[in-house]
Amino acid sequence: MLDFYLSINNSEEVIHIPVTPSEFTVSSSQGTETFETANYGWIKIIGNPELKTVSWSSFLPMNDYPYLRDRSMKGQEYADKIENWRKRKLPIRLVITSTGICNVDINTAAAIDKFDYSVGTGGDLNYSIELGEVNLLNDVQEPLIETSKRIKRIVAAEGPFSP
Repeated sequence: MLDFYLSINNSEEVIHIPVTPSEFTVSSSQGTETFETANYGWIKIIGNPELKTVSWSSFLPMNDYPYLRDRSMKGQEYADKIENWRKRKLPIRLVITSTGICNVDINTAAAIDKFDYSVGTGGDLNYSIELGEVNLLNDVQEPLIETSKRIKRIVAAEGPFSP
């Protein structure tokens, strides 16, 4: 069984997706560059992996169903919370865990790239969501800060550079 969680601010607010989607998609690309050379013909340079995207469709229930994974809110409340998070422009944490025959473990920071929903005849909200992976600046800044400190120590020990 799969469980989907969305949260912000180190679990300050958490949504346990109430209806497990029947499937989800993880999209991942790799940056490449192709160009023609005079001596070797066409060459493809393999770049860095691009940021992943995770998407799925399901529904947010207004009614109580026996298979719900979470009953803390009703359909529109889930949608309102997701919309509120988008307005706050904070990265969210996507966690997908599994038990049983699946072996899925996703835990990534993401942005809500797209969130669409419509109201069904029974009041449930049918929705689709697309989350784009983000690199948190804290993860990137640490090496940059350390490198900056090392450069400052070298300049201080050797004096300013001269041409």
